[in-house]
Amino acid sequence: TVSDIKKQEDIHSVIHMTSSLPYCRVYKGATITLFLFENSEGHLESSLIVCPDKREGAFRASKELGSYQVMMQISFALRIMYTCFSWKHQALIVHSSVIVHDDKANLFIGPSGTGKSTHSRNWLNYINGSELLNDDNPIIRMTGLNVIAYGTPWSGKTPCYRNKSYDVRAVVRLNQDKKNNIRNLSGTDILFNMIPAISVVRWDKSAMDGIMSIISGIAENIPFYYMGCLPDRAAVEMCYNEIEKK
Repeated sequence: TVSDIKKQEDIHSVIHMTSSLPYCRVYKGATITLFLFENSEGHLESSLIVCPDKREGAFRASKELGSYQVMMQISFALRIMYTCFSWKHQALIVHSSVIVHDDKANLFIGPSGTGKSTHSRNWLNYINGSELLNDDNPIIRMTGLNVIAYGTPWSGKTPCYRNKSYDVRAVVRLNQDKKNNIRNLSGTDILFNMIPAISVVRWDKSAMDGIMSIISGIAENIPFYYMGCLPDRAAVEMCYNEIEKK
């Protein structure tokens, strides 16, 4: 049981807790990391135990959960395991929407509610040849000096699960504004805007060191922009003309 594991591993304190459902409490023991997924009333719905090398994990769900809930929590658990391990292979999950145009990927980042999906949808509507690669949690990976974006099974509310990859052209940090404007980002401004978009494991120092190194490498090899925008065609055309230099 979870109680037995806590006793055996000398786990006693909460390391991290998510702010959205399912709520996730993270405990770190001598040899494993334990994730507990709870509902809004604080009842345990499922758990995930991740081994030290992050290659294997054990997931258990409450018998009270329906099949759809179990499927969604398995997906969540897989995303956590990927985050814990992927940095060792120079790969990160990024909270973003990705548009592909002329065989290159444009990543739009920003907090939830910023308008990433709306901006991507306007690319599809107004820029011929645009395709959606992923609308919530794509993967980006450093391979040498190249940065590549990958589709994933995690695309938020938009069912866009594409097993494809493209070189990244640019990353654009979106922000709602009263008028459309765009500018280049450099130096620490890139890190300040990029770090919140990355899925991280804050309780693991070695993982965080690796993740920060990958972000720095990405920042050195592709252009970053900051765009204040309206949810309109003019915003898309301004972004297109700037990042693709048309």
